[in-house]
Amino acid sequence: TQSADITSELERLQKQLGNKYQAILERGFFEFGKTFSDKSRIKLMQYNVTLDKFASAKQSDEKSDEKEIAAEHWQYRGYRIIEEIKHFEPDIVTVQELNHYKFMLHYLKPLGYDGVFKLNTNSKLLEGVAVFYKSASFELNTTYVYGKDVQPKLKFDLFALCVVLTHKHSDKTLVVCSANFDAKDKSVGRLQKLAHLMASLRSISMANNDALVFIGCDLGSDQNG
Repeated sequence: TQSADITSELERLQKQLGNKYQAILERGFFEFGKTFSDKSRIKLMQYNVTLDKFASAKQSDEKSDEKEIAAEHWQYRGYRIIEEIKHFEPDIVTVQELNHYKFMLHYLKPLGYDGVFKLNTNSKLLEGVAVFYKSASFELNTTYVYGKDVQPKLKFDLFALCVVLTHKHSDKTLVVCSANFDAKDKSVGRLQKLAHLMASLRSISMANNDALVFIGCDLGSDQNG
């Protein structure tokens, strides 16, 4: 059984790379409202981890020893993603373009996270979207999944996952959605899907006493979108 000790794995990578091991980027967080008290405030992180296929294509042209290692080996890239989540300690993480849900859950569980995953059944790349949350702070109430595999009457395929969580320290409810929009769709198509998703999330929010809604998504935009 593979160890879930992310610290040991990171130490191994640092030893392997020496002074070429780069520190993780510092990121700023936006603060919204005062709905939660200081004691019960929550931190949310949105993370498109990029499909293995595209990560390799992007990084293979760049001249960097670290990037060369990252280009072909998820177990390098994956460990650094876990390192970043561990460093910033978000209460909730929404993830898209995820090929390795079991890997992430394996290393996030010991850090206090649980997760929910939705596989994109129309993709040959075995990718999905996920929501990870700190189980000590949140209770999972309901899960909603979107897509033609569960909603065959939809005129378009909408790839998303929504969870309703109760914050244990405040008893407030939070609706969290992770969605991935296909870059192959034109802007009008993406907006149509987004409008459908927003209407559904509004209904879910209203059914839960106008719960706050957080959407983490890859809008699939491109230069021609």
